[in-house]
Amino acid sequence: MGTVRNSKTKNQDAPDSERSEQPESFGSFLRNTRIARGLTMATLAKSAGIALGQLHKLETDQVKGNINVGHIAALAGPLEVPLYQLYQAAGYPPEQIPLLEPELVTRLMELPPEALRSITNLLDSLMTTGSATWDGPRLAPLPVTVEEAEANEQEGGVS
Repeated sequence: MGTVRNSKTKNQDAPDSERSEQPESFGSFLRNTRIARGLTMATLAKSAGIALGQLHKLETDQVKGNINVGHIAALAGPLEVPLYQLYQAAGYPPEQIPLLEPELVTRLMELPPEALRSITNLLDSLMTTGSATWDGPRLAPLPVTVEEAEANEQEGGVS
């Protein structure tokens, strides 16, 4: 795969008349995001649990082929970037990007159709406007056993 490209930036090496939109490499995306978060390479490497040398290779686009999905996942949290966005920046095609955690998929499957429609509308609104309000039905919390309710009462919680 070689260098992975993502967002648009100007080609700084071309003369003004020939400058065209060139996608940002994964390394540039990673480095710019790290700097924007105020992290050093050493701090990010430690927080992500990856070797400093490996992070350097990622930031300088020295990784050939597909970027290790484990490294991408490890970087998402410390960089405060959605995992999906990092996979996308690394050049993974949409059909290969894990969109949801298995537990979340299971929980979504348990929701009634009207709740799923409301969630879809909420997500669509967030993606297009950057903000949204929940207009869906109030969903009941997961059932609680008698033992859990009694333990909660003893700890001073609300049943």
